[in-house]
Amino acid sequence: MEYTFEDNPSLRVKAQDREILRWARKAAVRALVDWFENPKNKTWGLTYFKGKLPTETDFPQECPYTFEQVMQYKPWVEENT
Repeated sequence: MEYTFEDNPSLRVKAQDREILRWARKAAVRALVDWFENPKNKTWGLTYFKGKLPTETDFPQECPYTFEQVMQYKPWVEENT
């Protein structure tokens, strides 16, 4: 994503807009709900959502993170504790 912003700096400004973040969160939640509905992934949903598949209401209604927090998050990097 960072490369996209380097090549198109005006996108970074647009991406920081609260409405854009709200839309992106909503799209991500819908995609995740759809992912869990895939027969190959149902076991994950049932395991992590106490025996039922998740719906949009199982996720926060507002993004709990700022744009900068989203951009800094790197789940593939282990944190030293």
